[in-house]
Amino acid sequence: MEDTTLKRKRGTSIQPRWYNQAYLLFLALRQHPENSLPRIQLIDAAIELDKKIGVELQLPRVFRGKTPKNSASATLTNNSDRYFIAFKPEGSKSTHFKLAYTPGNVGDAVKEYNSWCTKLVEHDWPFCFGVPKQQIEPHYHTPVSHTDDSDSIDAMDKDLVHLKLHDQSPSKIQPAVDSSIISQNGEDKADTVTIETAEIAKTTDVETENIVTDDTHINKDMEDDSNTEEGDHTMEDPDSSSNIGTPDPNQSVNTADMSNITDTPDADQNTDISVADPSTDIPVADQSTNTPVVEQSTDTLMTDQGKNSPVTDQSANTPVADQSANISDADASNTNSTDVGRKLNVQAYIEQMDTQDESAKPTRPKKQPIPPEPFITLEQLDLSNIPQSWRDIVRVAPSRIPFGGNGLFAKRKLPYNTPIGFYFGVPMTEDEFDSLKDRVGRSSEYSIMYRRTVLDATDDEGQPITDEDSPRFCPFHYMNETSSQKTASVAFVEGAIVNQIICWTKKDIEEGEELLVWYGKDVHRYWTEEEEEANRKKEHKESKVEKTRLVQERKMDRLLQRQERERALEEKKKRKELMKLDKLEQERIKKLKRQENKKTKKVVVQEEELLVPEKGQLIIVDESGAFFSQDELDQQRLCTTQPMKDIILVNYSE
Repeated sequence: MEDTTLKRKRGTSIQPRWYNQAYLLFLALRQHPENSLPRIQLIDAAIELDKKIGVELQLPRVFRGKTPKNSASATLTNNSDRYFIAFKPEGSKSTHFKLAYTPGNVGDAVKEYNSWCTKLVEHDWPFCFGVPKQQIEPHYHTPVSHTDDSDSIDAMDKDLVHLKLHDQSPSKIQPAVDSSIISQNGEDKADTVTIETAEIAKTTDVETENIVTDDTHINKDMEDDSNTEEGDHTMEDPDSSSNIGTPDPNQSVNTADMSNITDTPDADQNTDISVADPSTDIPVADQSTNTPVVEQSTDTLMTDQGKNSPVTDQSANTPVADQSANISDADASNTNSTDVGRKLNVQAYIEQMDTQDESAKPTRPKKQPIPPEPFITLEQLDLSNIPQSWRDIVRVAPSRIPFGGNGLFAKRKLPYNTPIGFYFGVPMTEDEFDSLKDRVGRSSEYSIMYRRTVLDATDDEGQPITDEDSPRFCPFHYMNETSSQKTASVAFVEGAIVNQIICWTKKDIEEGEELLVWYGKDVHRYWTEEEEEANRKKEHKESKVEKTRLVQERKMDRLLQRQERERALEEKKKRKELMKLDKLEQERIKKLKRQENKKTKKVVVQEEELLVPEKGQLIIVDESGAFFSQDELDQQRLCTTQPMKDIILVNYSE
């Protein structure tokens, strides 16, 4: 349900949703033994309770500012949450307040629910499900041709009246009386036009205020007073929300006495009704004759209540001339003023129809106003097939929605704009529901809000009532939710009675069709909120796991990087050691080489000494075993690549 009231921003994030001024006044009143206190005592008790709770729970006070008592008094006066009922005890000058309901009282809730259902069946359903015995005649009449013959005008006037009053009893419909006359100087002294009908719709017991959905609207009660010289008369609009299109045949109002019609202008209540178009120049009788001529617009026939006020089986575009009923031929022929009035009636009617013909040209079409619904009484309805309980109109069966469980189906055609029942629940305050029933079983799924009151539709274990013989059983708990507000066939309407939620049809529902509703934002959906909560938890868990995995991966990466660095350092160290060893080895090798070179040099020196052989000596190379002469040895020294260290020279004598 869309909340149209302004909500005060919470003073702190830890402040409970139920901690507000209205609920503290409710608690203060509930703590009193009689659940009733005068205004001043109730305000003082609520302010003291606010101080106490604020200290215990460490919450900011809701009654703060320079004038906390004025704030509390304004909350009591507004009573937007409908917690209280104001009354004045006998002999008391101050206003007292009592609780509108007892929270958690199952017996009182069931008793109230049964009384609503009884009134719905007995008072409203006959008008909703009754079938008209006769077809309603159309409001449009073929325009008549203009003539100056007074007899023809009288005949046409009678025909128009006869068409309008066809199949209608004279006791049921009376003509409208206009007290406006033209004075001697030609100025219009028009008084209020009073339209009276014999039977007016009685206000139904099922009153509505706000609709939970956005696309359905039920107007509030409209009741205005129309004051005339004869007295005050009140007309109630049967199309308003207080009347579900159902009149009460037992209620009636007084009608004007049309038996004494004279040509005296002073008798306003007895003047004939005449119509003249103010935009056209219509000749009137000589003003010296004091002939009463009425000037009134023929576009719409309205009372002080507004343009939607119903007239007994009359269209909004019907001229007032058609409404002058039950005028005898003798009265019509005995008074000249009546003849003049009738002439003006027909002339105005013809000019009006000509104007409508001109305005209806294809070049510039005008939107015609929609005529109001016909006014029907119980005598005009066939009441043989009126349902007597919810079992006659709906049944519980498996839903056609996949995984939808049980659903609610129509056993017969349910007309549009019909109250078919109530959504039952035991009223509880928000804090009590949060502490006792929230998250218990499926209580959050089946509970619904009436303003700030929770209507608990489950048992003590939080499960829905499935026994149809139980006094707490409500078939409308089985209505499944549609995907959007536009596709819903039933709307939840906030009733004028405290904690009353009406199930109202938004369209014609055929037999066998499943009833679907849009629960709004007040109902906890296990298929949405819980799933979303589970998804959030799952995502949170997955994100946590992912975060842990990422942390572990980062740790592993850092560990691998550290190991890689250590490995690189070790390899570098090894390389350094190897390089050092290589350097030492090279130095050792070089040293050995130097030593060998020294030895070789010594050998070479010895060789040089030996290579000066005497004549006749031979040189033998041990590796090849070749014998060289001195000349060959010299040549070998120049050509050989073999180092001299590998050559061992041996001297032999001849």
